[in-house]
Formats: sequence, structure tokens, C-alpha cells
Amino acid sequence: KLQFLYLIAPHNTSHLHPTPHTHAMVDRSALKGNMARARGVVRRRAVARGYHLFIHRLAKKQGLRMTRSAKNLLNYYVKDLFRTIASEARELLDHFGRATLSCDIIKAAVKLCFPRQLAMSALAQGARSVAAYVKCTRATLRAPCEAS
Repeated sequence: KLQFLYLIAPHNTSHLHPTPHTHAMVDRSALKGNMARARGVVRRRAVARGYHLFIHRLAKKQGLRMTRSAKNLLNYYVKDLFRTIASEARELLDHFGRATLSCDIIKAAVKLCFPRQLAMSALAQGARSVAAYVKCTRATLRAPCEAS
């Protein structure tokens, strides 16, 4: 996600506010159907809420083909795991009387939710991912980060 590029990119908003001359050149029949599209306003796609893209990339990387229903099932499972960890972390925050979620609370929640070997593997992979993200964000914009 390169949201920071929005902050440094030059803003060109001339397409959002057309001049009266450009507006007069728009076909009146087009205004009847969809006024926003006729004015040149671009519709944005709805944000996909889920892990479908990541599941697809992982399956493709492993050379697997999956049906849509299998991807939906995995997506539901990942969402359920995330909810379980978040719920456990909230209970730990209440138990310790804290208001701020920290990495130690997340680690404890993962250890409580998963079996020992799976929890250790998940924590090690999470630590590697965070380290790669920090390394990538510290790199310059000219040098793209390589996925590890």
C-alpha cells in the first residue's frame, strides 16, 4: 500500500472542477443518464473486505489452483482467526487493566489461541514480516523493496 505517495504527489484537481467552457461542451443527452460520468468524475471501486487477493497470491505462488468456494472458505477461516485473536487480546487488555494494545498482548493472545508449535511458528513468521516491512519503509523511494 503506497498511501504515502498521495501526500507527495502533485495534486491536479482540474478534472474535478470543469470550467464553464468545458461544461458547455458536454453533450446534454449524456447528462440525462449519468451526470457524474458526463462531468468526468471517476468512480472508485468498492474496497474489497477480505483476504481473497492474498489467498489467491499464496496459492499461485505454491502452484495450486483453487475454486472460488475454497477461497471463500479460507477467507472466512482467516477472518474468524483474526476475530478470535482480537477478542482474546481485548480480554487480556481488560484483565491487565490497560487501554493500549501492544505487541506483547498480541503475542500472548496468539499463544493462547493456537497450539504451542503453531503459535511459535506464527510468531516467528510475524516477526520476519514486520522486520521486512520496517526495512522496506526505511529504504528510499528509488530502490523498490524485494519480497522476502
